[in-house]
Amino acid sequence: MSLQVSDIIKIQTSISPTGLVRRETGRTLFLTRDTTIPQTELVRVYSNFSGVKADFAEGSEPYNAGEIYFSQQPMPKNFLVGRIIDSATAEEFSTITSAIGIDLTELVLVGDGFLSILVQKIVGDVTSYDTIANSSVMDFTGSSTVQDIATVISSHPDFSDFNVIVDGDKIKLEAVLLSGETSRNIIDVTGVGTSGTNIDGMLRMNSAYHPPKTPYIPASSGNVKDGLDKIKAANASFTFVCEESAMVDTQDVIDISEWCKAERVYIHACYSNDPNCKSNLGFPMTKFGTIRDQENDNSFGTYSEYADYKHVSIASRLSSVNFRANNSLINAMFKTLPMTAPDDLSFTEADSMHKHRVNFYSRRSGIAMYEEGKTFNPNYWIDTKYWLIWFENACLTALFNVLYRSKKVPQTSGGVALLETALRSVCDEGVRNGGIAPNKVSAETTADIQQTTGGDFDGYLTTGYLVYGEPIESQSQDVRNTRIAPPIHIWLKGAGAINGIELSVLFEQ
Repeated sequence: MSLQVSDIIKIQTSISPTGLVRRETGRTLFLTRDTTIPQTELVRVYSNFSGVKADFAEGSEPYNAGEIYFSQQPMPKNFLVGRIIDSATAEEFSTITSAIGIDLTELVLVGDGFLSILVQKIVGDVTSYDTIANSSVMDFTGSSTVQDIATVISSHPDFSDFNVIVDGDKIKLEAVLLSGETSRNIIDVTGVGTSGTNIDGMLRMNSAYHPPKTPYIPASSGNVKDGLDKIKAANASFTFVCEESAMVDTQDVIDISEWCKAERVYIHACYSNDPNCKSNLGFPMTKFGTIRDQENDNSFGTYSEYADYKHVSIASRLSSVNFRANNSLINAMFKTLPMTAPDDLSFTEADSMHKHRVNFYSRRSGIAMYEEGKTFNPNYWIDTKYWLIWFENACLTALFNVLYRSKKVPQTSGGVALLETALRSVCDEGVRNGGIAPNKVSAETTADIQQTTGGDFDGYLTTGYLVYGEPIESQSQDVRNTRIAPPIHIWLKGAGAINGIELSVLFEQ
């Protein structure tokens, strides 16, 4: 037995905890009541238009919006389609189809076939349930095709209330609405109470292939805000929220805006084709008027005379920002919206929308461009709000990872310095991506910095930011016992953007 080198050189490897990953900023959620996405799924994610095209019918709202979204350059981030369900839709439950082609090999040997179907019936306000089952067995031994199987089922008197439809190598059962009923829905195909050979599995229709459906609730079971909560629970990775054309200029627009404001990390890119948006006198009567009065900085509105998804297009353009790149931040002003038609606006109409903080896509000297890029809050431009959402998440992630990856962050000035260093790193990213820049701050901000830090400050942020953690010695013992860091303050100077120019020219002959 030879001596081992490992007795002399000892190596130990380990994988450190990865920590929290930053939330992707920029994906867009398109809200629709299209029933293509099943109620059990609610939201789907697409990285290109081919996926949208494969799932949704040509000319449908998600199809048209997806085509507009992926027409933008550069390539935007993922497009999510989320389904709003105000109430369960009875039509979705009136049929059930073989999940895959039925198993003829087994079925043609069955002479005592049995099938039972759980059906929900609604007559007025009364809901009841029946299990429809064949009282005598079905003989499939003379069958050789899927059509033969369908004929045997449809010929049985117990299934006279169903249409049995052949679709290639599949069979669809469709519940027939009877006199007085407002709804008749197939909830499940089940083998309960069988007295023969259960064929639901051979038909590929039982719960192994189709989970039992939620009973239909005829009255409204929710609203757009409830629907957004459910979509968020299923997939919260989006930033922008756009509504389908059917929701435009309805209460839905206000509800979505209020939801985004309450959630804080989502931006509502809404649009209106209400002609009152172009009128200074008529604007307060619009849905946009309500949102503007609330000064919602998490919403921005786009006017359009056409249902051409301008709001989806501008959300797509903003979605392309890579916050980790240099000078990557963009503003909405001057951007083009491919596959959409610029509106023909008079100077008075454009001026009215500027005053009311409504954005639009029109022509300036024949050049199509989006302007001005404002939210409904006078203090926020869209790119500013978008950047602040990114910044807040980046700070949250950076601070958490310091705590998560460390054995212990001591409650000392050195421990606070670790937190400050993490925040400065985020601020440096903000400088690189074009969100903040060195500049002089207002007199109010200057006074706040002087009062908070207790030091001299000349009013100029030389790096574009200042991070300051209050001294650890300032903590009371009660606060210290809770193991909470002293307050940390960050002051930022936005880089802004140039949207207009005043030029003075003096020419002397």
